[in-house]
Amino acid sequence: MKVTGSYYIAPMKIPTFEKGLNNAQVQQQRAKYGFNALEKSKTAIWQRIVKSASEPMMLLLLACAVIYILLGDFWSGFIFLGWTSLVLLSSFYRTYRSANVLAALEAFAQPSSIVLRNGKQIQIKRQEVVVLDSVLLKEGTRIPADGYLVSGTYLKIDESLLTGEAIAIEKTKIGEKLFSGTMVTQGEGIMQVSAVGKNAEIGKISVLLEKNKTNQSSPLQKSLKRFIRSSFILAICIALLITVIFALTRGTLLQAILNGLSTAMAILPEEFPMVLTLFFSLAAWRLAQKNVLTSRISVLEALGSTSVLCTDKTGTLTQNKMTVESALACQFIKGLWTITRTDSAVKNLAQTASLATPLFSHDAMEDAIRKKYPRGKLKRFELVHTYPMSSSCFAMTHLYSISGASYNVFSKGAPETILKHCKIEITTHQTILDELNQLASTGQRLLGFARAKYHSQQIPESIDDFEFELVGFLGFEDPIRPGVKATVQKLHKAGVRLMMMTGDYPLTANSIALKAGFLKPHELLNGQEFEKSGKTLSYQNVMRTTIFARILPAQKLAVVRLLQEKGAVVAMIGDGINDAPALQAADVGIAMGKKGADVAREAASLVLLKDQFTEIVQAIEMGRHLLNKIQNALKYIVAIHIPIIGLCIVPALFSNMPIFLLPFHIAFLELIIDPACALAFENAPKEIDLMNKPPEVIQTKLIDKKSILKSISYGFVIFIGVFMTYLIGLQQQQNEAQQRTLSFSLLVCANLILILHTLSRTKSSWQVLKESGWITKSILILSLCALVAVLAIPMLRTAFSFELPNALSAVAAFCSLVGIALGLKLLH
Repeated sequence: MKVTGSYYIAPMKIPTFEKGLNNAQVQQQRAKYGFNALEKSKTAIWQRIVKSASEPMMLLLLACAVIYILLGDFWSGFIFLGWTSLVLLSSFYRTYRSANVLAALEAFAQPSSIVLRNGKQIQIKRQEVVVLDSVLLKEGTRIPADGYLVSGTYLKIDESLLTGEAIAIEKTKIGEKLFSGTMVTQGEGIMQVSAVGKNAEIGKISVLLEKNKTNQSSPLQKSLKRFIRSSFILAICIALLITVIFALTRGTLLQAILNGLSTAMAILPEEFPMVLTLFFSLAAWRLAQKNVLTSRISVLEALGSTSVLCTDKTGTLTQNKMTVESALACQFIKGLWTITRTDSAVKNLAQTASLATPLFSHDAMEDAIRKKYPRGKLKRFELVHTYPMSSSCFAMTHLYSISGASYNVFSKGAPETILKHCKIEITTHQTILDELNQLASTGQRLLGFARAKYHSQQIPESIDDFEFELVGFLGFEDPIRPGVKATVQKLHKAGVRLMMMTGDYPLTANSIALKAGFLKPHELLNGQEFEKSGKTLSYQNVMRTTIFARILPAQKLAVVRLLQEKGAVVAMIGDGINDAPALQAADVGIAMGKKGADVAREAASLVLLKDQFTEIVQAIEMGRHLLNKIQNALKYIVAIHIPIIGLCIVPALFSNMPIFLLPFHIAFLELIIDPACALAFENAPKEIDLMNKPPEVIQTKLIDKKSILKSISYGFVIFIGVFMTYLIGLQQQQNEAQQRTLSFSLLVCANLILILHTLSRTKSSWQVLKESGWITKSILILSLCALVAVLAIPMLRTAFSFELPNALSAVAAFCSLVGIALGLKLLH
């Protein structure tokens, strides 16, 4: 009886099935139907400018310009408008750059599909799929376009994206419709594309959504908006209080409002959200340049704090380039199963291996079998049923029809599984066990093979009903990736604990761990044996284990959660549908970009585009560098706002004291502070001990109390230095404009010294200056040039309410600057 159903569907006889489209046909279809992508609406430049202009700081600056004009100081008002325009352009540049980086990342993150073209399997960007393409589907693949089923093996599709139905749908007939965006949850198949882009069902829905979409902020953006709103309210409240005090003590309402606005500008820390959004987006872009793609930018914080890395073996530590290196044929001789080299036994093993392997698949071991033992005349065998591999049965079995109600059965799988189904007690056949252990100890991966005959019209539901006969074993060589051992050593040096999680044979896993340089002792846990024992994984089991072999998906998830419960920040590498739960649960889920299933990539937060293990070290290093840069930038922002706030508030408390900072001065300082945060700190040199110390685990705050107190102490050193200069100027009988000039100039220069002090935690200011790139040096030089211009050009000097001090006061200010520098150095 010929069986067709959910288990196996014979290929449809269509012209493009065997070889796929050629290049000319691809171009023709693309010209006719376009790319497999949807056009997204873009934010116009004028909209970005309006958004930047509506920020709280911009509104305060504009209000100051208006008040200058109302006071009758038109020249100052227009200069302030020009100054505000510069701040606006700086803000616009930051947001525009961040948006462009994220857009580029989205384009870079285009998923891929495997199609048949010109008689070969090739991997292409999903947007390049065209109508009539033959697309290969496998477990964990997201279907790239609408189409029809051409061939399938035990195929089930999750269509909940379109239908809301939670149960996967079995695809049992040739020509059944498949829809873009749905997920293959089981089996393999080939589909022919019928509609792409906006013509696909999900495309039609997306077009409607695009027309009616509203701009929704992410949780990070919402929290930042709440923070800015709260800061803005606080700043306005304090500013109103200062305004009232100034109006009562000095009598001029508009001048009091100006000073109140200066206070609000000094208090408002608008650099905080800029640092977080810009730094994270640029870090994600830099990671992409290193072939590490992030789908969730917020995960970069956890990346820098990674303390445990759970890694796969095949394709991660090894190259996943399999070759058949050993063939052990078996025969039942004199009551024992023994290894034999006879031609008939070897031929039987080759035939069984070939027929137990699918004609189309993406598995490296199956590719090696097809290359070593091509199907040839065996293609005439008619496959009618497949039992796929599962987490409970590490074997794949094929049924081929013979004649009448008879079938040939061929099975391949883990040696233990094959021996179990052949009902062989391996402990009584020490010769086979010794041979298998010898191969495994050299790092070879092992597959066992068995065959059977079945005579019945009813095909059984499981392979337990077959009387299998052992055929033999194949050993596969999968060399270690270049650079893996050095990478493992770097991770050990950085305090990251490594754990191997593999479904492979225990001795093979142990051999690869030795070659990869894992730290001894290599405590090994066999997941299948542990499951049979009825025990449950405990934290003690996990902590004394380096290698988890034959590990089950539920055990991977349990390991991740046990480690997290004890405070570890866990990174997990996986590539299959069974890895998805653990990838999603891990603090940093890492999927393979080439060999990984779509469901694994979607569950992960990072994707290694070239499947290179060495990329992980680069990613962790960049994550640590990012945390350092953000922490240093936040310390700088806190520190520089202390003297600015102090110089705004103190004059309100003492009516005889000159007003140190006017809105002009705050705007000038913003033109230094903003570029310093956006450019200097973002391009800061790496710390000396970045990868030579254990990871710093950050739970809820990027900056701790100790760092905040140090930043406040930096700010007070600068404030005291400026205030001391004021007292010296008072003794020198300097007028208000001269004292303001000294205080402001000292504050600007101290700010530049503060930048150098806070750019690095482990390096001196001089080292930082030498190692910094042209961006940081340009900011320092341009800031000094701008200060000199304000002091030297009479028009600007008048606008800033400045007057040049005498030489003795200037020397005193310079001495104060030296004192500030020494104080910062001592605190550093």
